[in-house]
Amino acid sequence: MFRKLGFANVKYNHGNKEFGKDITFARRTEFDDYEYYGVQVKYGDVSGGAQGEINELIQQAKDSFSMPYYDVYSRNKVRVSKVIIAISGKFTQNAVEKIIEGVTEYPLKNNLIFLDKEKIEGLMSKYNRF
Repeated sequence: MFRKLGFANVKYNHGNKEFGKDITFARRTEFDDYEYYGVQVKYGDVSGGAQGEINELIQQAKDSFSMPYYDVYSRNKVRVSKVIIAISGKFTQNAVEKIIEGVTEYPLKNNLIFLDKEKIEGLMSKYNRF
């Protein structure tokens, strides 16, 4: 899906050294530089009541921002500037708020993107390319 949306360097990265980034990719910005993304993928719904699950997502988002990764395409260590939390179910509003508030570094809060099943299906339908 990310390749079809125009992103480059898409790489599946799941494993014990992923540091919150199951998938990584990049896009060339208007300033002719790359902006890097990390995606944390989860199965099912995420609700604000499941404190262990919320805490895990918060920590994975923080790790994703703070830990660089080796981009095999540029052959450099890079850091993500945006983190996507993608799930196959739904987020409750309470869950989204807890995750955002759990990432205490203010600039990072503005760089969290939440994709649930409905949003993913909407993107697929809108771009009619999948």
